[in-house]
Amino acid sequence: MSKKSVIIITHHFPPEATGGASRIYEIVQKLKDNYNIIVVCPPPTYPFTKYKKARYFYRKEVHNDYEVIRCWTFQPSGSRPSIRQRMLYYAIFPILASFYLITHLKDVSFIVISIPPSPLLTASIVARLFKKKLLVDVRDLWADVAVSLSYISKDSLKLKLVRKFENYSLGKADLIFTNSRIVYDTMNKTLKKTNESKIKYVPFSVNLDTFKVIKGIRRKRQVVYIGNFGAPQNLEALIEAFPLVLRKIADLKLNFYGGGDHEIELKNLVGNLHMEQYIQFYNPVPRDEIPDILSQSLLGIIPLSSNQAVHYALPTKSFEYFASGLPVVAYGSSVELERVLNESGAGIYVRGDNIKDIADAIVNVISDRTNFDKYSANGRTFAEKNVFDSLPLDIEALMAKKETSQADSGRGETQQ
Repeated sequence: MSKKSVIIITHHFPPEATGGASRIYEIVQKLKDNYNIIVVCPPPTYPFTKYKKARYFYRKEVHNDYEVIRCWTFQPSGSRPSIRQRMLYYAIFPILASFYLITHLKDVSFIVISIPPSPLLTASIVARLFKKKLLVDVRDLWADVAVSLSYISKDSLKLKLVRKFENYSLGKADLIFTNSRIVYDTMNKTLKKTNESKIKYVPFSVNLDTFKVIKGIRRKRQVVYIGNFGAPQNLEALIEAFPLVLRKIADLKLNFYGGGDHEIELKNLVGNLHMEQYIQFYNPVPRDEIPDILSQSLLGIIPLSSNQAVHYALPTKSFEYFASGLPVVAYGSSVELERVLNESGAGIYVRGDNIKDIADAIVNVISDRTNFDKYSANGRTFAEKNVFDSLPLDIEALMAKKETSQADSGRGETQQ
């Protein structure tokens, strides 16, 4: 029996090292045993300026058991592009991806769209026109973050249109899934006319055979952060806290891997504090190198802003750190991250961004060997019990659960 085909549309995919790219990559690994997978995405672009500009409109890549179709989009030349340049980056790819869909839908059974950014939902119009099953993976409340970063006014007509388009498109989807319980609750309230059974919580998927404590690798005296250097991460607080850490642990290093809008400001801050000897920046690394980096480190940092707009955030790196047995210090305003860190017992959560509190947490984790070992073991145990690691992922099973729930709901209403 031949496999059914699935097209996944995403704005981020490896070699990009963003949380969205990691999540979709792992979902592909779970799906490919049951389905023929085609990932439609832009050329590697984010963080901006870290990748070469593409000189093609479409390019096909054949990977192990799945295909990747790269559709051109506008690629900003600067690390901190204007709002207009960002809009071009976000808007052009969905248009080209929709054209690709129209010409390749004949044998497709399911279309999966992973958002943000919301313009990707343009492709949902094609799915409805051609009567294809549509699943939407919602990782982030994109419009809320855009408002908090002042990219768009909360009272603007543009924002109202974006929200209306989001709600309409999501309401027409056959299934919606998210990795955040807060996003799950928010969507159930926002999409009031949508049957609750259509919205599913699907936790992170991390390959526990890849992300693990690697035997034979010795931990170095280093703290690590891997990811985006942007306003939602508030890495400035971590850099300002590090001199306080060094007063008690003099031989420690802080390594950043990635890039983003605030990279120049962060490097300038390190220079102003005369911390170049202790804090170093590295470009994004291939995904297969990350497990080694985590196993070589003493502590993983999960930073977030104190802005309430990110109260739902649960970065992908959380479970990668946990699975690797890497103790964690996290900070910010995320209720979701605080809940997970408290449940896991994998480290310390600092509510807010007070630099002394952040420094004290780092020192406490590294200096107390008993707690260090406990956090490491707890993180791995939590990952084993909570990541979505059942191979393979079955879309039909998810759809069947939704349809069963709807049928049960209908019977209940009839009885009443």
